[in-house]
Amino acid sequence: MGFKGVIVSDAMEMQGLTKLYPPDGVNPAGRAAVDAVKAGQDFLELPSDLDGTYNGLLQAVKSGEIPRSQIDASVRRLLLVKAKAGLDSRKGEVVDLDQVQQHFGKPSSYALAQEVAEHAITLVRDDNHLLPMKRDDGKSTLVVLFLSDPHGDDGRMLEQQIRARLPGATVAYVDRRSAPFEADGIAAMLPRFGRVIAAIYSAPQPGEVGAQTSLDTMSAAKETTGTILQRLLDQVGDRTVVLAMGSPYPILNYPNIQSYACAFSSVSTGTVLRPPGSRRSRG
Repeated sequence: MGFKGVIVSDAMEMQGLTKLYPPDGVNPAGRAAVDAVKAGQDFLELPSDLDGTYNGLLQAVKSGEIPRSQIDASVRRLLLVKAKAGLDSRKGEVVDLDQVQQHFGKPSSYALAQEVAEHAITLVRDDNHLLPMKRDDGKSTLVVLFLSDPHGDDGRMLEQQIRARLPGATVAYVDRRSAPFEADGIAAMLPRFGRVIAAIYSAPQPGEVGAQTSLDTMSAAKETTGTILQRLLDQVGDRTVVLAMGSPYPILNYPNIQSYACAFSSVSTGTVLRPPGSRRSRG
């Protein structure tokens, strides 16, 4: 792909890779680390077994499975990034934890956080070509917010931003407790709307696979948040956009999603909301 910067994956302890290696095998953490480096990774973040990771990489270099030149190249890239950040000229400098807010709680800090958040938005799939959406009165738009915590602030900012652009949009909040009562009503509304936005609020968990930890799929009730999303996709998937506002994994359990975008987080960046038409906003 021609990328020349530092390559780092998610934390190894998240088990996205390490779960593929049998725990009763010979040094599974080391084998996962070796394969990650061979795939081009420069930096292994938070290995669950540090000794196993280190020894696995050491043996791979000694045996020639990983060329020492590759390790040298990774180290050079990391050192260049540190030098660019000025760390090479600040040896021994530490940040006073009592002064963190004074160092980083500045408008420029929040502006940088907002910029990072905006660039993190990833359109994974756009088979139904609904994005970008055109602004209108919003009366043809249904927004369904799937919440993991019905008592929190999840969805409030996104609803505010959608209403600023689509003032007539219909918004429904669904959580595992309300799902049995909301299911039929949402299904009955679907034919009335030309487009649907389904936002899933969930935090990724270590070892998470699929959407089981993102949506309530295991319940004694006939209808859950997971079954509501599936019914929605079955009925109007061709005019639905699914937003992953936390964990990016729900699409693994709903392969018929046609339009899918990941925000990876719904945490506010602390920026002041701007009027409609401005580029900077985060929900």
